[in-house]
Amino acid sequence: MARLPIPGSDDGTWGDVLNDFLSQEHNSDGTHNGVNAGSLKTTGASVVISGADAPTTGQVLKATSATVASWQTLSSVGTPEVLIAATNTAQDIKDVADYTCDGVNDEVQINAAITSLVTLGGRVVLSYGTFTVSDEILMKTGVEISGQGPGTHVKASGFSAGKAMFRLADVNVHATGIYDMLIDGNFSAGGAVAGIDYDNTGGVFTGGAISTNSDCAHRLQRLIVRNTGSAATPRYGFRNIGSFASNFVSDIRFQQCRNGVYVDSPDSFYSNLEISSADGVGFTIAGANNRIVNSKAYFNATDGFLITAGRNTLTGCEAQDNGRWGLNLTAGDCNIAGFMADSNQKNDNSGGGVLIASSGNNLIGLDIFDRAPSGHTFPQTRGVSFSGTRTNNVVIGRVHVPSGTNYVEGITSGASNLIEIVTKQGSTAQSLTTTRINAQDTKPTGALFQNFDRQLAGNTAIAPTSGTMRLVSIWLPAGTLVTSATFCAGTTAMSGGTHGWAALYDSSLALVGSQSANDTGITWAANAAKTFTFGSTYTTTYTGLYYVGLLMVASTMPTMCGQTIGIGISGMAPAMGGNSTTSLTTTAPNPAAAISGGTAGMIYCYVG
Repeated sequence: MARLPIPGSDDGTWGDVLNDFLSQEHNSDGTHNGVNAGSLKTTGASVVISGADAPTTGQVLKATSATVASWQTLSSVGTPEVLIAATNTAQDIKDVADYTCDGVNDEVQINAAITSLVTLGGRVVLSYGTFTVSDEILMKTGVEISGQGPGTHVKASGFSAGKAMFRLADVNVHATGIYDMLIDGNFSAGGAVAGIDYDNTGGVFTGGAISTNSDCAHRLQRLIVRNTGSAATPRYGFRNIGSFASNFVSDIRFQQCRNGVYVDSPDSFYSNLEISSADGVGFTIAGANNRIVNSKAYFNATDGFLITAGRNTLTGCEAQDNGRWGLNLTAGDCNIAGFMADSNQKNDNSGGGVLIASSGNNLIGLDIFDRAPSGHTFPQTRGVSFSGTRTNNVVIGRVHVPSGTNYVEGITSGASNLIEIVTKQGSTAQSLTTTRINAQDTKPTGALFQNFDRQLAGNTAIAPTSGTMRLVSIWLPAGTLVTSATFCAGTTAMSGGTHGWAALYDSSLALVGSQSANDTGITWAANAAKTFTFGSTYTTTYTGLYYVGLLMVASTMPTMCGQTIGIGISGMAPAMGGNSTTSLTTTAPNPAAAISGGTAGMIYCYVG
């Protein structure tokens, strides 16, 4: 091995040792032999490389095997990454950063870094520390911006009206990402500024180096967004408008944003969002076919969740201590699973747990309660409320609110709803009832409830006995105002009629309300409906089984429309219907006689 001579130890041989050492890089005539040509030296914080194998501008050293590395251009290395240092971050980070901010108008450096990556896309990395921005950070296609968690603090300062801290550079921008940082609107000091405000209205997302077809495909993850807007000018923590499809928004806390989150885009995914203290609605979903999972809206001034577009799904979400409704559902074909409404209605006494102002929805696993009603100015007194005529809704869950009359409201306003609510009356834990509305999709106009689907009623030649009251069972919910009962004759008409009336009975066969007037000259044509109006209206006091009694006295009794049911089935307790008190003419008995065994014929009836 070549070495330098050692003084005092190489007497007589030092010349040979020195020549051997020099010959490693020199020819015998003293010229350099080209081996190990070039040099590397440091000058302060810079490294200077010279020689034939020195890199060109923009190249990086890339390992091509386990033992060999070569200089490569960035395009052959992969997606570039640009580091921006905050003014108050560590010096060693500033020493290697591509951009260093000074704490004033830091959006200038951030936007420059974004622009530098726009050809192929890439990532802008923000260091720990505070970035003070006074104008918008403009996202561009294929560029992501990432911090180091909440320690990366992007803070607004002196924004002009109508601005947002993050916005798309134009409507065609797609495939962007914002990750791992605290976005702080800084309230009045920041100006009336929004947090993230994206508009892809009319955008085109194909062509160029990055194509996402018809979807803009943005990502927002692991953020804290707070203090946006001002008391005078509410601004959203996050808003998107336009064709904002196929996006993922997750793990974000929106806190004290004067408006919360507004989504009018379709086909996107939202998970693990926390939205609190908005001056209006917490989470507005105005776009169709979105998925919202494991999210909570609380302490918002009006609704926790407002859904105004169809085909949306909420799973495992909660609304707590909001000012009006926990969930305000104004669109159809939505699926709500495992939704909790806890102590809403705090600012608006017309609110409550869940408002259904639409048809064709599926709400399964509701849990609606007010945990401390005595301490609330407006306790959550309503469980599930229906607004307007609503059909084809399925609602299953549990309600425990202070007012027992408001567990389910407006359920008689629509047909074809299935509602199964387990309720707890006041503080009495054992006082449980089940409210169920069976399918009423075929009931006639003006009918509140029918005893069975009229499609099943035929001309079955059911002929009641003259002078014997026939009882017909019907299910009615509590709070139903009953004014009349209607039956339909079959193919045989009545003749020689001298008495006819109807009366309403409860499940114990006690007369409730007053019977209809006795029609002493009653006539009834074949295949015709006849309505008997009760002498006074009656509001049902419980949910469950009632009976309508029908009495006729005639020389020829009409046959009645209905259906044939096996006697063994119709006679099961409680009886579905049959003959009761005999030898009647003018007055309904109170109570009625017990039904004398089940009969095979079930007469069709509805109440109005």
